Amino acid sequence: MRRAVLCVPLALSLLPAALAESPRGPWAGYKAGSFVKTKTVTVVKVGAHKIETVTDITQTLIEVKGDRAVVETIANMNGVPRPTRTRSDVALKQPLPPPAGARRRSGKESLTVAGRTLQCDWTESESDMAGNRTTVKTWTSPNVPGGVAKTVSRNELMESTLEIVAFEAK
Repeated sequence: MRRAVLCVPLALSLLPAALAESPRGPWAGYKAGSFVKTKTVTVVKVGAHKIETVTDITQTLIEVKGDRAVVETIANMNGVPRPTRTRSDVALKQPLPPPAGARRRSGKESLTVAGRTLQCDWTESESDMAGNRTTVKTWTSPNVPGGVAKTVSRNELMESTLEIVAFEAK
């Protein structure tokens, strides 16, 4: 179970690479009350067994102050009795350079999430995660609060898919 819990944050750490190409931050242009709900399913191989972890995350834009915003994140993971709740101060202008890692491909693609078809930019990259060569493909759209529509991470020990299940842009 410990590996399953660690894989989601590791996979999500690569999201800034996809978002760094955007001229604006992923919450720019949205008003308070905008939200995105995602579901992440991670399957980790431990010997002959597979352990599945499901995490539901809701991110809500609470407040906009000039070029900064406050985003509340509530995460519910199967097997964990209470959700975690955090608030983050985020820049509305993209402040992060892409992290190190070999970018392999990129393109544009229509993607249907939460019953809506979005025009997305996608990037696929490889990096080393805890000694395992990991491929991450991320679809982003400026029409989604938070910017990320879907992410798929794979290596020989795990596969993790994050996908939007609901969103509202105000």
